[in-house]
Amino acid sequence: IRKLENEGIGRPSTYASIIDNILHRHYVALEKRKLKAMDLGMTIYRALIDRFQFMELEYTRNIETQLDKIAVGQTSYREVVGNAYAQLASELGAFNEAGIAGQPKHLCPDCNKPLRLVQGKFWGCSGYPECSYSAPDAEGCPGERREPVTKSVDTSYPCGCGQGFMRRRQGGKGHFWGCSRYPKCTNTLPDDAGKPGLAVPAKGASSSPKVGDACPDCKAGSLIRRTLAKGKNEGKDFLGCSGFPECRFFAWPS
Repeated sequence: IRKLENEGIGRPSTYASIIDNILHRHYVALEKRKLKAMDLGMTIYRALIDRFQFMELEYTRNIETQLDKIAVGQTSYREVVGNAYAQLASELGAFNEAGIAGQPKHLCPDCNKPLRLVQGKFWGCSGYPECSYSAPDAEGCPGERREPVTKSVDTSYPCGCGQGFMRRRQGGKGHFWGCSRYPKCTNTLPDDAGKPGLAVPAKGASSSPKVGDACPDCKAGSLIRRTLAKGKNEGKDFLGCSGFPECRFFAWPS
């Protein structure tokens, strides 16, 4: 408010509505009693500055002076509003011809859509989620992108959960195989010469097949829980191979 007063903009009766508008429209956020510009506010500012006179402080000061003159009868409402409307219509026409944001300064190298600064931390494509390109911020411009190290998913050994795949991992006692969905799935299998081995039952545990075990028939798939869709046992769960229909192992769960 002190800044508005120093610039000669607004009146005591309008300060509250000005602050309320920019907060509720998410142009700024209130953090520790201070206003912080948000991405939306900065995007609008960059799109409109130098294209519309109403973005300039002098324009606002002049309009408020004209409104004061209307209040005391020194000028007419139609003259002030007519001049302001004519100028706005001219600027709006040029703005529409150039596009809603003119020529974007930074374009996505993957899809050619405009890049935008996200939370003041990194640049992301405006086409997200269709395009997931991102780059670090380098003093207000997209920096050099650090390409993530991608690993191809080996689908040779499905996990018993039915959604992930077994991956060879290094543990404290050597290699083992664990689900790619860890920690959501904690299925593990011992390593057998670079391939998933059979699940080792715990001491005292039943040797009956269970979810996550290697299929006793094909040895390649894992046992997962399925539900019978028809027949006299319709709706009952059973254990089947993840390699179905190539492997038709069947067992009732213990």
